[in-house]
Amino acid sequence: MRLARYGAGFSSMPFLVPIERLFGQTAGSKQVAPGCSIIGKVKEITVEQLQVDEKEVQLKSRFKEDLGADSLDLVELVMQFEEAFQIEIPDDDALKLATVESAVNYIDAHVSKAKLAQLCPSKPSPIKSKAPF
Repeated sequence: MRLARYGAGFSSMPFLVPIERLFGQTAGSKQVAPGCSIIGKVKEITVEQLQVDEKEVQLKSRFKEDLGADSLDLVELVMQFEEAFQIEIPDDDALKLATVESAVNYIDAHVSKAKLAQLCPSKPSPIKSKAPF
């Protein structure tokens, strides 16, 4: 497990936190920007589209059997993935996306890091005042 230092507020004592917890990604996912990941976005879309509890959406979850999606739900889910990640998923490939993990792997293989960075911009940097006082 990789750890990162995380300081909270004015405390002089930093905490060691798993990087995955800070940045919402696993070792296999491409980092989009701090706080963003393919896994996180796929999970968010799945929860919203299928109206399921976030806890139900795991990598091994099957869209039909575990999350209750019907064929129309699957078409709409694929359309949401296409829109969110700015890719086209051919019908033959869409039929193979049976689990959350298969969707994440497909998107990971078909989206460049540059495109992902545009989709989820990083947090703005602190503003440094240059005005004389």
